[in-house]
Amino acid sequence: MITGLVVLRVPALFAARSAISPSRRSRFGLYKQLSARHWRIVEPEPIALEEPRLWPDVIRVHREVHGYDDSELAAIAHVHVQLLADLLPEFFRVRPRLRAVTASDARASQRPG
Repeated sequence: MITGLVVLRVPALFAARSAISPSRRSRFGLYKQLSARHWRIVEPEPIALEEPRLWPDVIRVHREVHGYDDSELAAIAHVHVQLLADLLPEFFRVRPRLRAVTASDARASQRPG
């Protein structure tokens, strides 16, 4: 005698299939409804802008606990520091780069007009 064998009837299999995945007809009807309501082009409700809650803590831990600086964090993210500063100005400040100035450049910048 075989124990633990479950026998499903064919109608039960079809019922389970339709419960798991919608039929082709119902999927087609769903896409028609989405198109009629223009939801395939525009969201049905405006999506609120999300404010990151963990990001400040993540940055703080990586800087204070692990000792990463801005360039190392940018390398981890595989982007340039300038991009991080543009995307997240409250967390990353790009300092102006130093450049060599000649005496004629200094005089030119002091002239009015």
